[in-house]
Order: sequence, then C-alpha cells, then structure tokens
Amino acid sequence: LSQAWNVYGVLNFLQALVEKSNIVNILEQEKEGLEQFTATDGYDFSGGSNVLKVPGYFSMVGLLRVHSLLGDYHSGLKWLQPIDITQQGVYTSVIECHIATIYHYGFANLMLPRYIDAVREFNNILLYIYKTKQYHQKSLQYEQLLKKNEQMYALLAVCISFCPQTKLVDESVNSQLREKYGEKMMRMQRFNDEAFGVYDELFFYACPKSITPSAPSLRSLLSITISFNFFGGGVSQDAYRLHLKMFLYEVKQQQLLSGVRTFLKVYSSISLGKLANYMEVDEPTLR
Repeated sequence: LSQAWNVYGVLNFLQALVEKSNIVNILEQEKEGLEQFTATDGYDFSGGSNVLKVPGYFSMVGLLRVHSLLGDYHSGLKWLQPIDITQQGVYTSVIECHIATIYHYGFANLMLPRYIDAVREFNNILLYIYKTKQYHQKSLQYEQLLKKNEQMYALLAVCISFCPQTKLVDESVNSQLREKYGEKMMRMQRFNDEAFGVYDELFFYACPKSITPSAPSLRSLLSITISFNFFGGGVSQDAYRLHLKMFLYEVKQQQLLSGVRTFLKVYSSISLGKLANYMEVDEPTLR
C-alpha cells in the first residue's frame, strides 16, 4: 500500500530506463545521420536488440505525462525534448501514445504559457484525427480517442482566445472548432465573470487529472474523487484546485492585457488612472 502513492519511485524508475538505454544519445546521433532508430524501430542493422532502447524511449513520454499530472510542466517538456514531435517517430506508431503525447505536450505549453507551440501541435494532431479516425472505429480505444479529440478542441479554443493565431489552424480544424466552441470563444473575449466561468468550465473538462507527489492524509482521502483519464489514474481534488488556480490567474492576466490592447487601439495616449477606471481595476493591479 505504501508504494501506491510513491510518485518519486515511478519517476526514478522511468529516469533509470532513459539513462540505462542511452536513448538520448541515440536520438542525438539520429539527428546527425549516424543512427536510424526510428526507421528500424530501435533495432540495429547488425541484429542488435531494441529491448532496452524502446522502453527508454517511451519512458520519456511517460515522464512528460507524470510531470504534467504533477504540474511540473517545465520538467515534462524537458524530458520530451530529445524526441522531435514535428516528425514521425516511434511514438506515432501507436495511435493512443501519439494522441496522449501531443495532448500532454499541448497542455504543458498552454500552462507555461507558450500558446503558439500549443496551437501548432493541437492543430496537427486534430487534423490527423480528422483524416484518420474512420480507420480506428474498431479499436478498443476508439471512445477514448474521441474523448481526447474533444478535449483538445476545448484546449485549442482556450489557446486561440488567449493568442489569436488562426493562421496556424487548418481550415477543416478551424471549421470544427467554430462549430463546437464558436459561441464560447466569443464569450471568452469579454472581460467579465461570465468569460471567467467559461474558462473554468473548459479547463475542468479538458485538463489532465492531477495527482499529488505525496500520499494524502486520511482526511483528504475522503475528499479525493477517483476517475480515469486516457490510461486511468487517481485524481486529487487538492492538486486539481492548485492547477486551476494557476490557470485562472493566467486568465486574469490575459483578460487585463486584452483590455489594455483594446483601449490602446482607441486612444493614442491615456493616463494610467483613466485606463484603470475604464477597465474597472485599481492602478496597482493594472501596473
């Protein structure tokens, strides 16, 4: 039972697999044309086994996911860095892994915030799903695939509301986005509690199910809701509330910036006090 909450044990195990497999060095050599790990699925032309290299490779994907669930988005993206997600790779050979990787990658970039990176990769994976989902209808994971598809559209709507980069979004993806979330995206552009509520709603629907790095107390166990995401896992309401607080703080900052941009388009010059009055905030907050 003591191992059930041993997050550090999981992280150490995954990191050990990455280090023992030497996969980071192998992928660096592949970029220089000295290795063909992706083309051979990890096997050597001389007949060498991939039994260590492939687990090390997928452990980097696992580390992205675990760190994202913990809220350590920088570390998650750092572990995935050796994999060039703009290209086809070993992880794309498994559709569930492909989708889960880009989902967590996009969410981590949204939270940092690196909206352009998130928009670009959400667009790519949503376009891929749009073109190929009919081929996966018999898959046992088809329902989960559709769920992740809907969650990523919700996250893309948030990203576009923060950073309107529609030129990065394919026409077919944009059409689906407007059909699903066009009305909510218009509401998110307002500077009021209603917009705040829409952001809250979409985050709750689309975010990964957060976990804590330590075992909960007996009292907090009573307040933990267990649910399952793509691969399943326990959900800590305390961790979720912390991640939600971080997200809503960023929403507030983006709303203030959007308001400033709107008024600066109207006025060639305006005092800080007048701008604060128009935006219904105090001067220290606006500063």
